[in-house]
Amino acid sequence: MIRKVFKIITICLLGVFLTLAAAGIWVYRNKELVFVKVKEIVNRQINGKLEVRDYNFTPLRNGIGFTFSLFDIKLQDSLFKKHQTNLFEAEQVNITLDTRFIFLRKLIVRSLNVSNARLNIFTGKDGYTNLSVFSGKHEDSAEEKDQQNPDFIESVSLITFENFQIHQIDSSSQKYFGTSFHKLSNTVTRKGTAWQLKMDGHSRFSGMVFNAENGAFLKDQETRLNLSLAFDDKDRKLIVDPSSLEIESGDKIGITGLVDFNPAAEKIKLNFETNKLELTTALKLLPKNLQKSIGDIGINPKVTANVHLNGSLKGGTPNLDIDFLAQSFHYKLPLGFFHNLDTKGSYSNHVDPEKPVSDANSRIIANGISGFFETFPVKGDLVINDLLFPKAFIKGKLRADTSSLNALFDPTRYSVKEGHAEMTFQYKGNLSEMFNMKTNKLNGSFKGNVLFKDIGVNYIPQKIRIGKLNGLIVFDEKLIVIPDLNFLDGQNKLFVNGKVEGLCPYLFKDDEILKAFVNIRIPEWKLNWVEVLLNSNKTKVVDKPKNTKFKLSEVLDKAVSNIRIEASLQSDHLEYFKLSARDVRGKMNLTSKKIELENFSLKACGGAVNISGGIDHLDANGNPELHAEGKLINTDVHSVFGAFNNFGQKAITDKNIRGKLSSEFKFRAKLRRDVSLIQNSMDGKLFIDLNNAEIVSFEPFLKMKKIIFKKRKWEEVRFAPIRNNFVLKGGEIEIKPMQIESNVLTFFLEGIYSFGDKTDLSIQIPLMNLKKRDSTYQFSSYNPEKIGANIFLRAKQENGEVNIKLDLLKKFRKK
Repeated sequence: MIRKVFKIITICLLGVFLTLAAAGIWVYRNKELVFVKVKEIVNRQINGKLEVRDYNFTPLRNGIGFTFSLFDIKLQDSLFKKHQTNLFEAEQVNITLDTRFIFLRKLIVRSLNVSNARLNIFTGKDGYTNLSVFSGKHEDSAEEKDQQNPDFIESVSLITFENFQIHQIDSSSQKYFGTSFHKLSNTVTRKGTAWQLKMDGHSRFSGMVFNAENGAFLKDQETRLNLSLAFDDKDRKLIVDPSSLEIESGDKIGITGLVDFNPAAEKIKLNFETNKLELTTALKLLPKNLQKSIGDIGINPKVTANVHLNGSLKGGTPNLDIDFLAQSFHYKLPLGFFHNLDTKGSYSNHVDPEKPVSDANSRIIANGISGFFETFPVKGDLVINDLLFPKAFIKGKLRADTSSLNALFDPTRYSVKEGHAEMTFQYKGNLSEMFNMKTNKLNGSFKGNVLFKDIGVNYIPQKIRIGKLNGLIVFDEKLIVIPDLNFLDGQNKLFVNGKVEGLCPYLFKDDEILKAFVNIRIPEWKLNWVEVLLNSNKTKVVDKPKNTKFKLSEVLDKAVSNIRIEASLQSDHLEYFKLSARDVRGKMNLTSKKIELENFSLKACGGAVNISGGIDHLDANGNPELHAEGKLINTDVHSVFGAFNNFGQKAITDKNIRGKLSSEFKFRAKLRRDVSLIQNSMDGKLFIDLNNAEIVSFEPFLKMKKIIFKKRKWEEVRFAPIRNNFVLKGGEIEIKPMQIESNVLTFFLEGIYSFGDKTDLSIQIPLMNLKKRDSTYQFSSYNPEKIGANIFLRAKQENGEVNIKLDLLKKFRKK
């Protein structure tokens, strides 16, 4: 039984083989006739000419069927001699005929293979197109139609391309399309008037241009096509069923839509879908103008998008609408970094239907942006109008609590203990170039506010605590306005209002400064700023290395180093060491290098004090320098000495001196970081007007008592008004000859009083002092040269003490 079955199969196969061999022999013997027939069929159906240099018969080359290889094919329209452009040219086309119809003497093409070919389609400015080659020469007769073999090409089921270039240029509408198929397989089916085409293979797009000024889509892009197309001869519509385009990055873009070739419509509608495609990758598919406009924004989200392209085949820029979801994108500002941002949005290039479709009529909308600014959660919205000259509108809100703030501070220097801040902001202007370096201005408007709620910050190096910071600041591109801000500096409650200028230049340029004009009210002021300022250079800002993590502490330090503050100060009561003052008023100018006081007035020491001056070289490695000038009006001299720590000397202290002091002075000296004076650096001039003066328990006077007038009251010496000028050099006061008139004695004094160890004074004591003095003694003025006989003493510092000795030979005077 098996042998019989095998015998039947063998006979059948042999019959098939003999049949194919017979058909092949017939085709081979008639190959020239077939070739002529093919050319005849094609030339009869076109309005032009098909040229083939050579052909060859290669049976069974492409499977079951007989293949003709045509070489150097050229298809030309009727006006070829005028424009010299072949519509189609190929090195080789393999045409495989369907064997089933060979015996009926019909040429039916089963498959085509095109290699090293080029299709050049053009439309001139006059509207002529070389596609007119397919318009037909004339209306064929019934007999001719029967001879045309209409099924010649319509039954093709497979078309393959190898190195096949397509270029379409429409000069009348400035459209262009170009691609090169490296290897592309097309499966073709036909039902009635409809064609179904499935394409699979690799190609390189040179571009797709709808408007020459805007540039090309898919310019120089390697792709893999997986397309499903349908075309109906009757309604002339090309339907793109769900298909995909895989680009160089490996990302796939879904494609659907239609192209309507009907002369009454001539439109194209395509839809593209992407899933988490990086924007930088997607931009490569767009024209250069869109690449630049969107790329200049400076973000690179992963985009899931639906793109709708709707245009006319007659020309003009197509409508482009995009709905997108952008995820995980970032945006860097000079002050900080937005990251992990997500948003939904849309794009359109025909916002105003009354205006032409263009970049200038485009808009990007991103609603519900959420993410982080550094460690701060942020929410906002973005609108960008006119992609030709992009104008952005951004609004947002962020919140900073203790944990997010501490994450941005250097923990060895700053520590946020409590509270939070909220910021709202709006920006309207240029997004690609926000700041104009030439005009020093923002290319747009920027406004918002920051609300502080119970913020508490410790500055660890100098043990400074800012607590209970509350209030609101309002800002725009020109000013920061401080309507009301209050906080604790550790000991004092401060109330601040004013403004800050130069915020935008400061943020965008390295060498710009901030200018603050503020009013500061401190009801009860325990002055604790001076030591902080003198030690501020210990925290001098260093240049931040590139590509390091953003630190808010560095921003604050930079602000401190680059701010100039003009402050109006007011305090009801001030205390500084032993100084107690009230009704404090004045102006202070402060930078990182110096502090200046202008017209500072206060009531202290039983009188009034007016002072101007400052401290220079705060940022230097050496010692800061104090300079001051001012007036003391009717003050208690012992309070003055006590308040100013006896001016760094121990000879006459607040325990020894009494009286009412008015004075004018100019003074300069270097300071140690503990605010003490460096005596040998002191320099100044002093005029004093001392009334009702008394010196009690003054050690030098008590030593004089041992020498002269032992019965007089040296323990409590009252003086006539003392008015004199003094010159301060280093640690020494130069005393010009002056009369000291007191209830104990009259004497004349001149020489050097030293805060160090160089005191050397001459004391002239007239013998008229021998007359007894009681409570009725009247103070008088005398001429030291005409006062009669005198005793001369010399007060000189020796071994750490001021000793007074007789100067019988007037050695001091001679010196």
